[in-house]
Amino acid sequence: MDTPDTPHTCSTVTAIFGSIALLLVGAVIGVFADPYLPASLSNTKKASQAGFAEAKALVDNSNLGKSIKVQNTSRNLSGKVTKVGSGTFTVHVTNSLDPFADPALSDRTIILNASTTLSLITEKAPAKKTKAGETTTNMPTFERTPIQASDIRVGDSVGVFLSAETVSAKEPIALAVQVLPRK
Repeated sequence: MDTPDTPHTCSTVTAIFGSIALLLVGAVIGVFADPYLPASLSNTKKASQAGFAEAKALVDNSNLGKSIKVQNTSRNLSGKVTKVGSGTFTVHVTNSLDPFADPALSDRTIILNASTTLSLITEKAPAKKTKAGETTTNMPTFERTPIQASDIRVGDSVGVFLSAETVSAKEPIALAVQVLPRK
C-alpha cells in the first residue's frame, strides 16, 4: 500500500521557520548596528526635525509659501470659546490656513478693552412674498446687536478682528468680536 507523500507540508514548515529565523537575525543586526550608524540615522528625532525645517524652507520659498504668507497677514481669526474670564475669553482657533502654524497659538486668550466692539449676529426669518408675481430669494437676513463682554459664553462660535500689533501674540487684543448665531 502506498503512503501519501507530504513534501508540501515539510516545505511550508521549513518556510515558516526560515522566515522567523530571518526576522530574528534582522532584529539582532538592527540592535547591534545602531551605535555604528551615522548620527542622522540613529537619532531619528533630530533627523526628522532637520527634514521638517528643510521642507518648511522649501515651501516658504515656493509660490505656495508666498501665498500662505499673504494669507497669514490676516487680522481675523475664528473659533469656539472654551473659557470666559473678566475682560478676556479663550478661543480654540479653527481657521488657520498655515500648515506650519505654531500649535501653541491654536488656543488664544483674547483681550477685550474699552474700545472693543462686541456684537451678536442673529438670523432673521426670510421675507415672504407680499405681492402676486413678486420673486424673493427666501434668503435669511442677519442682524447685528451690540452686546457686553458678559454675554459671551463657553461654546459660542466667534469671529475676532485683532489689532495689528498683537496678531501673532498668544494674548492678542480684539478690536471687534462677533458672536455668530447660536443654535
